[in-house]
Amino acid sequence: MNKRRSKYKERTITGLIYVLIVLFSLFYDPLKNSLPFFLFTFILTILGNYEFYHITENVGNRPYITIGLILSVILSIGIYIFGIDFFSFILPLSVIIILVTSFLIKFEDRNAIDSFITLAGLYYFPLINLGVLIHKMESGKFLLLLIFLGTWAYDTFAYLIGSKFGKVKLAPQISPLKTVEGLVGGFIGVFVAILLIGGLLNFILNGTWGYDIFNLPLNLLLIYGLFISIFAQLGDLSESYIKRKFFIKDSGSIFPGHGGVLDRCDSLLFTIIMSYWFFKFFIT
Repeated sequence: MNKRRSKYKERTITGLIYVLIVLFSLFYDPLKNSLPFFLFTFILTILGNYEFYHITENVGNRPYITIGLILSVILSIGIYIFGIDFFSFILPLSVIIILVTSFLIKFEDRNAIDSFITLAGLYYFPLINLGVLIHKMESGKFLLLLIFLGTWAYDTFAYLIGSKFGKVKLAPQISPLKTVEGLVGGFIGVFVAILLIGGLLNFILNGTWGYDIFNLPLNLLLIYGLFISIFAQLGDLSESYIKRKFFIKDSGSIFPGHGGVLDRCDSLLFTIIMSYWFFKFFIT
């Protein structure tokens, strides 16, 4: 019991520190250039991609980690400076660099799969940098707050309801602990968080109950809540699938009580990707 209580305390403290860092990076922007939030996603990208490459080594793969991380740095900075169009430049270039490296430098313990894994890493976690482009949108800080709020609510309610009432397995081959009851609880949690906390924040900042801070009408906000629930679950299942295929429990240990960056941000990655295109289509 004491060990379980200590684990819960560790998890809670880590979570609170993480929330404070997120809020600081979101709303502290003295130069109005989204630099603090970029630094936040930049650090997550490097750590997350390193974890991804390291995970694949568990079954004998040998990705070009240094090359992959250097390209991740270039990709992150390029998105921050040039926007989404930088993808069309760096990703084809990455293919050439990785393939040429594998052809010219003869590593006896490397093969074509290692090159593919190195490239796959660039299409995976670095996409979290799309959050920087959301930060630069109109009402971007609050839109990102909406993403974090919805994602955290889904994860929290899915865990609480699933662990308490869960009986029907959702995807036992991928994650035996995930249940349909947890899925429903997550959906409920998202709408409670968005409508209740979002409305309260708007009341505190604008003096009226509503959702003007998000720059989205209520009907779109409800549709968005549905999408964020779906993609939060997909992100969670995707990370569980990766870990199961590579026979690991946690992607890392940088977040005490939570695991690694991929463990902490699996749902967030998918919700940010979805949210970027949702907001771009309906707002910009």
